[in-house]
Formats: sequence, C-alpha cells, structure tokens
Amino acid sequence: MKKILLTILIISLICSVTAVFASCDEEHVHSFPENWVYDENSHWHECSDDLCIEISEKADHVWGEETVVEEATPESEGTSEKKCTVCGASESSSVTFAGISENKWNVMISESAFENYTLKYDGTMTVTAGEEENVSQMKSICKIASDKMEITVFAVSEDGLIVLPLDPLVLEGDLAETQKVQYTQLFFAVIQCYENFEYDAEQNVYKINETVTIEKDLAAISFSPTGENTEMIVPTVITIKDAVATVSDDGKLLSLVCDYKQDMEMNGGIVTEGITTWTFSDYGTTVIE
Repeated sequence: MKKILLTILIISLICSVTAVFASCDEEHVHSFPENWVYDENSHWHECSDDLCIEISEKADHVWGEETVVEEATPESEGTSEKKCTVCGASESSSVTFAGISENKWNVMISESAFENYTLKYDGTMTVTAGEEENVSQMKSICKIASDKMEITVFAVSEDGLIVLPLDPLVLEGDLAETQKVQYTQLFFAVIQCYENFEYDAEQNVYKINETVTIEKDLAAISFSPTGENTEMIVPTVITIKDAVATVSDDGKLLSLVCDYKQDMEMNGGIVTEGITTWTFSDYGTTVIE
C-alpha cells in the first residue's frame, strides 16, 4: 500500500513539473498601455501584466519650445519650463534677467505709453547752418497730455549757469500736438530699434555700444515773418553713439542719454549735434493747470 501511495506522489510531482515547464514554453503576449513612463532623460511603455518587466519604445525626450513660467527681474531669477512633445514630461530651469523682451520694449515706446507724462530735456547743442555755427545749452520741462502741453524753458547765462525759468507756455489743440511730435520724435528714433541695444546686467541699463545710423523723415515747422507756419517733412540722417537707456521694473522708460548728430535736408542743410539727456516721469499723472 505504501509503495502504491509513493508511486502516486511521484507521478503527481512529475506531472506538476511537466505542467510548469509546459506553461513556460508558451509564448507570452505583452500588454503595453498607451500611457508613458518616464524619467529625466527618456520615456517608455511598461507591460501591464503582473511580474512582467518588459518595456517598449524607449527613447530620449523630444523637448518642445521653452516657455517662461515666472519672469526674471534684476533682483531675482525667474523660471522657465519645457515639455516633452511625446510623453508630457516637464523640466524647469532658472532664468537670469537679460533685459526686457522685444515685445515689452515695443509696448514701452508705443504712442499710448506717451499720451500723458513729463519730459525733461537737457543738452548742449551745436547747430550748423551753412557757415554759421551756434552752440547753446538747452534745458526744459514739458508736461505733455493728450490735448495740451506745458513747456517751461530755463534760460542760460553767458557763463553757462542755469538761471530762473521763463514763464511756462501752455499750448492746446493742433499746436500742442505738433510740438509734442517735435519734442518726442528724436528720442523715439533712438529707442525704436530694440536690436540696437544690449543689456548691461552690471549697471542694469540698455546700451548702444556701436555707432548706429538711422535714416528717418522728421516733422519740422517753417516759421514765416507773417506768422504763417508751415509744417514740413524733412529727410534726416541721425547718427547715434554712446546711448544709454534706463527702464523701470514695470517697463517704463526712465531716462535716455545720447550723443547724437542729425543732418537735416532743410534750408541748404542743418546739422545739430551734442549730448542730450531725456528724463521721463509722471506717466499717467501729469497735471497741467
């Protein structure tokens, strides 16, 4: 009886082992779901069957365009992010401030930004017309609103000292608009080209490090003894060097210093040159009595 039981057990064991080997010989069909598994370098699909560690379609990430999540400022770093276009994995990086973007620059110098502000103008100008040359120091404060303009000009003594300002001149309507163009067109010509400036992180300013030449039609006024003033468009060549612009953290132009020369095709040719400082303030708050 014992021999019979032992024989049965041996036969059963042999059958079990045979069954196991038989199942291993069968080809396993992997099941790979659509979702991706990934690490910092690559992505792949994992077989969803229990105890199966097979993977498929492993490949390096395909990074899309990097976008700014938090913009950098002169005081703090920002954050950028890029995503894999295949699996959606993301990677963040710190961003050092390298100046405002071209889009923000263009918003900064748009006409709407200069509808209401105060402009201070200070410079020593050399004006050459024919054989005559005149050197003068100019200093003025202009309050500019959408339909009105107040100009205060400071007189300069013969020894170059600034004395008391002259009485403010208030202009309205078309005349105010014409003078506004006269006062703003030059600095607009200087700052209109974003690509001309390089950001200096150490000084937090924007500089033109090379000499730049701009050809532009400027508006001018021809005054006649009879009091009839004629508006003109004058072809002008502007040469710029050593330009430095300061911009606030919220994207407003604060100052512009520039050594420039403008050669106007007017009355036989008029050349104006010198170092000028424009200072900008009171955006949206300028009050004219």
